[in-house]
Amino acid sequence: MKRSLWIALPILLAVVFTAGVTVFAQGNQPAEPLAPASFAFTYQGRLNKDDQPVNDNCSIYTTLWDSASGGSSYGSFGFSSVPVVNGLFTVQLNFGTAAFTGEARWLETAVKCTGDANYSTLSPRTELTAAPYAAYALGNWGLTGNSGAGSANFLGTRDDMPLNLGANGQVALRLQPNPNSPNITGGSSYNYISPTIYGGTISGGGQFFYENRVMSNFGSVGGGRGNHADSYGSTIGGGIDNQATGDYAVVAGGLHNYATGSSSAIGGGFYNVASGYVSYVGGGDLNLATTQNATIGGGYSNTVSGGQLIANGTIGGGVFNVATGFAATIAGGHGNRAAGEWASMSGGGFNTASTRSATVGGGEYNAAGGSAGTIGGGAYNTAVGASSTIGGGRGNTADGAGSTIGGGGWNGSASTGNQARGAASTIGGGYGSLISADGGYGVIGGGQQNVISAAVGTNLGIATIGGGYNNRVSLGGGTIAGGNSNSSSGFDASVGGGNGNLASGGGAMVPGGISNLAQGNTSFAAGLRAKSYNHGCFTWADANNFDYGCSINNAFTARATGGVFFVTGINGSGGTTAGVTVAAGGNSWATLSDRNSKTDVAAVDNRQLLEKLAQVPITSWRYKTQDSDIRHIGPMAQDFRAAFGLGEDDTHINTIDTDGVSLAAIQGLYEISQEKDAQIARQQGQVEVLEAQVAALRRQLDALDPASAAQQSPLALNLSTVLSLGALAGVALLWARGRGGARR
Repeated sequence: MKRSLWIALPILLAVVFTAGVTVFAQGNQPAEPLAPASFAFTYQGRLNKDDQPVNDNCSIYTTLWDSASGGSSYGSFGFSSVPVVNGLFTVQLNFGTAAFTGEARWLETAVKCTGDANYSTLSPRTELTAAPYAAYALGNWGLTGNSGAGSANFLGTRDDMPLNLGANGQVALRLQPNPNSPNITGGSSYNYISPTIYGGTISGGGQFFYENRVMSNFGSVGGGRGNHADSYGSTIGGGIDNQATGDYAVVAGGLHNYATGSSSAIGGGFYNVASGYVSYVGGGDLNLATTQNATIGGGYSNTVSGGQLIANGTIGGGVFNVATGFAATIAGGHGNRAAGEWASMSGGGFNTASTRSATVGGGEYNAAGGSAGTIGGGAYNTAVGASSTIGGGRGNTADGAGSTIGGGGWNGSASTGNQARGAASTIGGGYGSLISADGGYGVIGGGQQNVISAAVGTNLGIATIGGGYNNRVSLGGGTIAGGNSNSSSGFDASVGGGNGNLASGGGAMVPGGISNLAQGNTSFAAGLRAKSYNHGCFTWADANNFDYGCSINNAFTARATGGVFFVTGINGSGGTTAGVTVAAGGNSWATLSDRNSKTDVAAVDNRQLLEKLAQVPITSWRYKTQDSDIRHIGPMAQDFRAAFGLGEDDTHINTIDTDGVSLAAIQGLYEISQEKDAQIARQQGQVEVLEAQVAALRRQLDALDPASAAQQSPLALNLSTVLSLGALAGVALLWARGRGGARR
């Protein structure tokens, strides 16, 4: 048969049976001390069979033993028919006074319900607690101790006289009655609780001349010697010569600690004082928390102090730290001072946060003197401007409101700190750089001895030096990216880098190089000793060590003794496919005309181009932007485009196109000239034939006899002469026509 039994006895006893039976004692407040009591107790429990509550009339048999198994029996009780409803049953047991003398007892239970042939003994036995032993204790006090004392009884007096408990003939515990709350004094007989108070407690300790003392209601001293809890609800845990003189003040222990402020507390240590309201000192030595809500975690000789309205200061630890500002905080370190309200300091040595919300992270001899100023660390840094910041470094000064210095100021052997004096100015780092008070929003990234500065009152805002050495910006908007000994003295003037460059014109620029000058407004100078003297000058000078200047406004000048190259097109490999050059020592542009850079090559009709060219008007004119005495000769781009369809648009004429048209026209003229020359040669041959014929005729005439010749009429002679002259004139006319055609 499988059974589990749970029994709860709410009056006298708590025991556990096989399936977890719990029996506990309950009762009312004591009414009559040492009143007689019955040894009977109610035994209530639950009986399950096969994990189901039993509903039956069962037989229950109980036996009391002095051992968990075996041992001696102290009696038995049997019940033949006990109602069990939903598993619950109740029986009364009483084993008498002999059974309970203070030793442990165990209860063994056996049950038999309807249908069971035999009793089933539940195992193991269950140890009894509390209630039965209490009955024994009411009438007996054993020298070796007692068990079973009940909560309905007490040991003590019934009048208003104090009760003393002693050892070795000396009082060790004194109970002083009071209608509100008794006073309890333990330890030395010299310990003292004022008879006019109630609820006072001295747990122990004390000695002659070093008595523990409680002088106000609910004060308490845990132990130690010479401790005084003199205010309402004050507490001293222990230690030596401690005092809790503020209401609700607490000293946990230590030596010569004084919690004098209301609700103040000292955790330990020695010679600490918590005199402010709700002030606290965790420990350490010679710490003073003198203002409201002041807190010192520990350390040595730290102080949180201030006026009547100063409160909430905190020092975590360290040595000789002082927090005097409202809600000021020092985490630790040595000799630090937080004097501003909400000032804070993480640690380090001899740092100062003297204004509202000033912060020093650490380091040594740093001073955050501007409201909301911050110093991350380093040494000898000063953040004076409101909301100024110094990240670290050495000897840096941030004077301007909102100014920032990242660090620097030390070059490994000497210290010259950076100075950011302009509002919202910034120095990233480096050594010995300066932004003056007029340099608002100025920036120096780093480097050495770079300066943004000018005469007081100069518009110097928004200047920038990226880095480098000995660079200087002296007018607003100026920029120097880096380099050595460069200067920007014009509004918005820029120097990219290099050495010894000067951009003095407004908006002028020197991108780099050496000893370049951009003097004119919006001028540009680059290379070596390039000088742009006038406004809008663009000057490039090559590596020849001579000055090369631009003295004309808005001029583009370049000295490139190795040649000039402009590339306007490349192929997929980066090779040049279009562009122009001026060769070293040359005086004109050479246009790229490489066959390999051309495509869609087509032949032209030279004579057709010549005829079109003859139709293009060629006029004399001047550009509107030039002076009236400057003249040019040439075609209009629109006419040229209309005639030949060449170039990118109809407002420009490409010189390579004019050269091509001219060469083609020349070739056309050459072809015509060749044809005319051939025609003239043919006509010359004809003239020569005619001349020969005329000569022959003359010879024939000369061969005639003189008489015949004389007899010839003048008409005949003249006709011959005329024929000869006519032939010569015809040849001359043909030659002249040939020459005229060639010229056309």
